[in-house]
Amino acid sequence: MNFFWVFNLVLLLMIQVHAAADDGLITAACKKAVAESPKVNYDFCVSSLEADPKSNTYDIFALSVESYKHLLEKENSIKSYINKLLKDGKQSPEVKLALDGCSQDYSDTTEPTEDALASFRARDYNASFTLLQVILGCLEHCTDRFDGKITSPLEKEENEFFQLIVISNAITEMALDIQPLS
Repeated sequence: MNFFWVFNLVLLLMIQVHAAADDGLITAACKKAVAESPKVNYDFCVSSLEADPKSNTYDIFALSVESYKHLLEKENSIKSYINKLLKDGKQSPEVKLALDGCSQDYSDTTEPTEDALASFRARDYNASFTLLQVILGCLEHCTDRFDGKITSPLEKEENEFFQLIVISNAITEMALDIQPLS
């Protein structure tokens, strides 16, 4: 009977230590992302990285791959949203013109996003960083189309996309610290 209680106690402690270590990785990644840009919301970062129930078992490399997958998902979501806005016919001519341009901008992000993920998986971190900058450039180009004179209906989505870019960049930097370039 004593063995049973000792075994359960040790098992419980091991589970708590494991969970604390995993929370530390996500916490560290989000703190790094927030430090890179004040536009990154810590809670958004944590919730996006914890979206996959298995994320608490990920190492830095798996967590980074997951962050790149979030980029692809958000990119596809924004493209769908732009198409919906263009089809609903409720946009002013100025907004429609900007959305048409943004549609092209986001079409230009597909290949670099997929290539950034492939580069990361190949441990080519420099290529990943460069491609994340290309993706950021496409986002900024779309944002510039609204140039403050007209309100962008993409503001919330683009803010989240920006944060996901910074999060992916921060986690890639953490992976680089663990496995430096040769």
